[in-house]
Amino acid sequence: IDAERKRVIFSGHGNNTVEVVDVFAGRMIHQIDGLAEPQGTLYLAEWDKLFVANSANGRVTVYDGTNFALTDTIDFGEGSDPDNLRYDPVAKKIYLGYGEGAIAVIDPVTNKRLPTEYKFEGHPEGFQLESKGPRIFVNVADAKSVQVINRQTGKMLTWTLPNGQSANFPMVIDEATRRLFIGTRKPSRLTVLDMDSGKVVASLPTAAD
Repeated sequence: IDAERKRVIFSGHGNNTVEVVDVFAGRMIHQIDGLAEPQGTLYLAEWDKLFVANSANGRVTVYDGTNFALTDTIDFGEGSDPDNLRYDPVAKKIYLGYGEGAIAVIDPVTNKRLPTEYKFEGHPEGFQLESKGPRIFVNVADAKSVQVINRQTGKMLTWTLPNGQSANFPMVIDEATRRLFIGTRKPSRLTVLDMDSGKVVASLPTAAD
C-alpha cells in the first residue's frame, strides 16, 4: 500500500509485471514490465522505495516509488526462488524468504543484503513477523509445519499441522487476540492456532486451492 498516493501495488505473476492501481479512480495507472515471475512486493513510504522479489531469476529489484524507475538490484543467485517480503518498522529491516530454507535480511537504506540469516527445514512460504516480540512465524510446506524462530536468540520451535494437513501457504497474524491463521490446500482448511502455544483453536473448511 502507498497510502499517501492512495495506491495498491501488487505482482502480476502470470504477466511478469507489477501493477499499480489508483484506489479512488478504481483503475490501473502504471505497469512495471519485464520482471521474472514477480512474487513479493513491498512499498516503504519512509524511503519512497518499492522492492520486488523475482522468483525466476533470484533477484530483488528496487524501484523509485514516484516514477517506478529501476534504481538497484539485489542478486540472491539463479534458482534461489525469492518470494515473500516482510518489513520490521522498528528495526528497519526487510525479511525475504528464499532458497532451500532461509530468510535473509536486507537493509532498506543501502539496498544491501545483511549477514544475518535464519534457517528452516524447507522453503519458507507465507511468514509473519511478530511486532511486539522477536518471533517469526513461518509456513514450511515441505515439513507440513509452522516453524517459529526467535530472531534475537535463533532458537526455533516446530508446530506440526493437525490431521495430516499440508501445503500450508498463506498466513495472517492477529496479535491482539493471540491468533495465527493458516491456510492449507491438502485438505482445504483454514486452521487457527494460539500464537503462544501452537495449539489448534479452530479448523474450518474452505475453497479448494
